[in-house]
Amino acid sequence: MRRVIAIASLSCLALVAACKHDEPANAALKEVGNESDEDEFADDIYPDGQVPDWVNIAYFQQDCVDEEFPCSFTQVWRVLSKKSEVISIPPARNGLGLSDIPGISADLLTENVDGVSPPAMLGERARRTHNDRFDIRPKSRKWFHPAGSCAPIEWVIDTSGTDWKSHTSGRKPTGLLANGRVNGIIRLSSGSKDTKKGQKRLFGFAIKLWPTQDPAEPVPTVNIFTLDSYSFGGSNRDSFFWENDGQSVTFSNVIKVEGPLKLAMKAFGYADSPANERPLYPFAMVNAKGSPVESPVSIYRMEFVPNFPKKDNSNVPEDFRTELADYREDIKFDIYMAACKQETVVSGETQCTGGFERYKLGYFKVVGKPLMTDACDLRLHFAHHPNKARVPGGEQASAAKEYSGTSIRTEADWL
Repeated sequence: MRRVIAIASLSCLALVAACKHDEPANAALKEVGNESDEDEFADDIYPDGQVPDWVNIAYFQQDCVDEEFPCSFTQVWRVLSKKSEVISIPPARNGLGLSDIPGISADLLTENVDGVSPPAMLGERARRTHNDRFDIRPKSRKWFHPAGSCAPIEWVIDTSGTDWKSHTSGRKPTGLLANGRVNGIIRLSSGSKDTKKGQKRLFGFAIKLWPTQDPAEPVPTVNIFTLDSYSFGGSNRDSFFWENDGQSVTFSNVIKVEGPLKLAMKAFGYADSPANERPLYPFAMVNAKGSPVESPVSIYRMEFVPNFPKKDNSNVPEDFRTELADYREDIKFDIYMAACKQETVVSGETQCTGGFERYKLGYFKVVGKPLMTDACDLRLHFAHHPNKARVPGGEQASAAKEYSGTSIRTEADWL
């Protein structure tokens, strides 16, 4: 029974307000007194002389509480960065091992397990992951991606120099995929409980963005989920970011499916199908000032590529979370739209059969040392945006309408 309940979380995690200010996203509002020592949050994780202005704001904000909706960026970051919770030695986190996935997938594909059908067992966890939109949840372990580190980021899109070429028909992505800058939080993690070198590890990250220019404004967040190019097969490389030969690793919201993964994806699809794609339409439907987009244009595939100086690859720390802390604020990823050159419907599913062409959209960068805390691993929640059939006027249009809070005629167009 436990094995089936576990996969509910795994399947859902397979692959988630008008603006009052026109100042830059990190504009300081004002500075007031510090909080009590017992409630102090980490403010020594930023580079000298580069402390973000919103740190001043966070001092007089209240924490985001369990299941509060919506919360502001500074409220959530306070919860994740309590000094009393910061962990210096990477803790072991209970969760699934990479070797557990094939067996669990097989269990799910039987008609029933312990007298209960797999869809029934998946239902509650799937409902919570897709429907609960809050950012902080009651403490609960993650079966999938159990161990990670969290950091504040700046999400910057600037396509002024991008050559869109002919096959996009002049269309450009909209909303948070268009020019603008917002604050966010990244959680970089191992998809399984395996965290140390010498183990096959499954790396990925999730990003949560606040579509507002006011870091203290509570607004609904949008989320993206990625895995690296090794997908559920995992990798034996030493570094989170680099191959052992020094080449960078690409992360994406769409993962490849081949071999044994086909069985796993079928099992994960009980919660949301296709399970190897995490949709981006909520990003296209609201802009960096929190305004809804009238005619949204979304992206099918986004790719993230490390773009910062790498340290000595021969001396990578044993646990990936120590490596993340060593890089501190140096972490930066370039953001690309990977446009499909040709789509073909295969067995009722739309697939890219003509390869991809990259268009640079911008970058995101970490603006403080990645932290290991219980709140990062056990309380931070990334709502999964439903992944429905990509057809005009279909179910995804309804989901997009729900997330954007505005009426649309059809689903967001796709590039």
